[in-house]
Amino acid sequence: ATNLPLPIEKVPQSISLVSEDFIKAADLKSLGEIAQYTPGALNVGDQEGFGSIVKLRGFASITAFDGLNVGVLSSTSYEPDYAIIDRLEVVKGPSSVMYGVSSAGGLVNFVTKSATATTPDYVSLQYGSWNSFRIEGQTAAALTPSGSLRAIGVAAYDRGNSFMTDVDHSSVILYGGLNWAASDSFTAFLHGGFERHTRTSFDGVPTEADGSPAPLPRSFLIGSKDMNLRANIWHAEGNATWHLSDVVDLSIKGNIRRVTNRGVAPYSYGLDADGNLGLAIQDFSAGIRANDFAIGVSGILHFDSLGLANSFLSLSAIYQDDRDIGAGGQAIFT
Repeated sequence: ATNLPLPIEKVPQSISLVSEDFIKAADLKSLGEIAQYTPGALNVGDQEGFGSIVKLRGFASITAFDGLNVGVLSSTSYEPDYAIIDRLEVVKGPSSVMYGVSSAGGLVNFVTKSATATTPDYVSLQYGSWNSFRIEGQTAAALTPSGSLRAIGVAAYDRGNSFMTDVDHSSVILYGGLNWAASDSFTAFLHGGFERHTRTSFDGVPTEADGSPAPLPRSFLIGSKDMNLRANIWHAEGNATWHLSDVVDLSIKGNIRRVTNRGVAPYSYGLDADGNLGLAIQDFSAGIRANDFAIGVSGILHFDSLGLANSFLSLSAIYQDDRDIGAGGQAIFT
């Protein structure tokens, strides 16, 4: 993510890597849960069920895919399923010089899966409490005899209820990618996919005026089983890297994302000592669309041949276009 030809221990920022193996071993289901295992990261919730919000060093984080930002603020319009993620790179601290518009806290970079000679084929089936069910499969293969062009495909279906009354979810995930190693000096990839997520809208239970928890069971839902949010996501990521000589490396990368959220989202507020509270319902039936596009070009000049061992100059240019289209009406009840 840093565009620097340095091992991680020499990068002048605090970086935490979270691998796919760790995510599966700890059975983590969201970025918020991952934040609880990451130093300097704080899970601040999943307002209305759009996606986890994470703060790094007290500031809202920026989200990136394969090293390029998506959205100019903490991206909560959707959270990718972790079947398509190879690892997360949590870069803490100011980073706008390298990433464009950024946050003083840092960013979370999702690195998508690639097809390599060691990428495994598998099928997994899970069943658990609250009628939770998940089936996930992955396959990868060489498309040429030399193995220079490889493909990967991932599919998953996930559904389940919750310990909370009338809360459920379902997800469909499709993902594919091509990785090309034309020579020792040129590599490229193109990844993309589609996801559909449906989940019951829920924004939590407000505390009492003095900050104490409301005297309600953990299973209590402020909302309705008929209040759902539905998200459709199309995304693609690409990269090409040239090692022109021992002096010059060049790369170009881009990503594009189209997210549409529809449904209704309730939230409660103003719980008083008598047990009264307010309820607001936001209507997104017309759809809220997030359209994100980014492209970056970078180059590295190595000065080792001039007698300056391990010295280099890194140059980059980034273009980002982030647009949110649509708005939700609001009905308020007391």
